Amino acid sequence: MEFRALLPLTNDINCRLHMLEDWSFQHCVQDKNTIAQDIAVSVTAGHRYQSYIAYGEPSWLLKRIACEAEA
Repeated sequence: MEFRALLPLTNDINCRLHMLEDWSFQHCVQDKNTIAQDIAVSVTAGHRYQSYIAYGEPSWLLKRIACEAEA
Protein backbone atom coordinates (compact mmCIF):
# COMPACT_ATOMS: atom_id res chain seq x y z
CA MET A 1 0.00 0.00 0.00
CA GLU A 2 1.30 3.43 -0.88
CA PHE A 3 1.46 5.99 1.87
CA ARG A 4 -0.63 8.36 -0.24
CA ALA A 5 -3.54 5.97 0.23
CA LEU A 6 -3.40 6.69 3.96
CA LEU A 7 -3.70 10.46 3.52
CA PRO A 8 -7.46 10.64 4.27
CA LEU A 9 -6.95 8.65 7.45
CA THR A 10 -3.98 10.71 8.64
CA ASN A 11 -5.84 13.94 7.85
CA ASP A 12 -8.82 12.74 9.89
CA ILE A 13 -6.57 11.81 12.83
CA ASN A 14 -4.83 15.18 12.62
CA CYS A 15 -8.15 17.07 12.65
CA ARG A 16 -9.35 15.11 15.68
CA LEU A 17 -6.10 15.69 17.55
CA HIS A 18 -6.39 19.44 17.01
CA MET A 19 -9.73 19.33 18.87
CA LEU A 20 -7.89 18.13 21.99
CA GLU A 21 -6.48 20.75 24.32
CA ASP A 22 -3.12 19.16 25.00
CA TRP A 23 -1.48 16.38 23.03
CA SER A 24 1.78 15.39 21.49
CA PHE A 25 3.03 12.76 19.10
CA GLN A 26 6.48 11.30 19.48
CA HIS A 27 8.28 8.43 17.81
CA CYS A 28 9.92 5.96 20.14
CA VAL A 29 12.25 3.14 19.16
CA GLN A 30 10.48 -0.15 19.87
CA ASP A 31 13.36 -1.42 22.03
CA LYS A 32 12.80 1.56 24.34
CA ASN A 33 9.03 1.15 24.47
CA THR A 34 8.62 -2.40 25.77
CA ILE A 35 6.01 -1.55 28.42
CA ALA A 36 3.69 -0.03 25.81
CA GLN A 37 4.15 -3.09 23.59
CA ASP A 38 3.41 -5.42 26.51
CA ILE A 39 0.29 -3.40 27.40
CA ALA A 40 -0.96 -3.77 23.82
CA VAL A 41 -0.38 -7.54 23.96
CA SER A 42 -2.07 -7.70 27.36
CA VAL A 43 -5.12 -5.82 26.07
CA THR A 44 -5.67 -8.20 23.18
CA ALA A 45 -4.61 -11.48 24.83
CA GLY A 46 -6.41 -10.72 28.09
CA HIS A 47 -9.56 -9.38 26.40
CA ARG A 48 -9.21 -6.14 28.39
CA TYR A 49 -11.62 -4.10 26.31
CA GLN A 50 -12.18 -1.55 29.07
CA SER A 51 -9.41 0.72 30.25
CA TYR A 52 -6.91 -0.46 32.85
CA ILE A 53 -8.37 2.14 35.20
CA ALA A 54 -11.85 0.62 34.99
CA TYR A 55 -10.75 -3.01 34.75
CA GLY A 56 -7.64 -2.95 36.92
CA GLU A 57 -4.08 -3.12 35.68
CA PRO A 58 -2.33 -6.47 35.28
CA SER A 59 -0.16 -7.49 38.23
CA TRP A 60 3.11 -7.10 36.27
CA LEU A 61 2.52 -3.50 35.16
CA LEU A 62 3.35 -1.54 38.31
CA LYS A 63 6.49 -3.60 38.93
CA ARG A 64 7.70 -2.98 35.36
CA ILE A 65 7.06 0.75 35.61
CA ALA A 66 8.90 0.95 38.95
CA CYS A 67 11.88 -1.00 37.55
CA GLU A 68 12.09 1.23 34.49
CA ALA A 69 11.88 4.37 36.62
CA GLU A 70 14.89 3.20 38.65
CA ALA A 71 16.99 2.55 35.54
